[in-house]
Amino acid sequence: GSGTAGNNCYLYVTATFSESVIVDNASGNPLLTIVIGNAAGSTETERTATYAYGSGNHSLVFMYTIGSTDYNFTDNDGVKIDNASGLALNSSTIKDLAGNDATKLTFSAVGPNALFRVK
Repeated sequence: GSGTAGNNCYLYVTATFSESVIVDNASGNPLLTIVIGNAAGSTETERTATYAYGSGNHSLVFMYTIGSTDYNFTDNDGVKIDNASGLALNSSTIKDLAGNDATKLTFSAVGPNALFRVK
């Protein structure tokens, strides 16, 4: 789907691994940084999407709840994912089915998508 998201709407972001992974989030949830705002301007701001579900699969889903302060930023170009932060484990673990730690928690940046804007 596409469109604009308003207050108390959810943004879902999927991180896909090359094999199924298990998330142990007993001590904390993995986090993924998203960017809201105009990429060409000074109104960009980072927000944190928290792991929601997907353990046991190739894809992990992260969720961010849009709040009223997110409207302070002009989002003409859409939400993007910067690769500088990668996935933060935040005291959790992500392992493959054999019990090996996931080692590649960085990724290519995902540019702004005008189909998904915070307004």
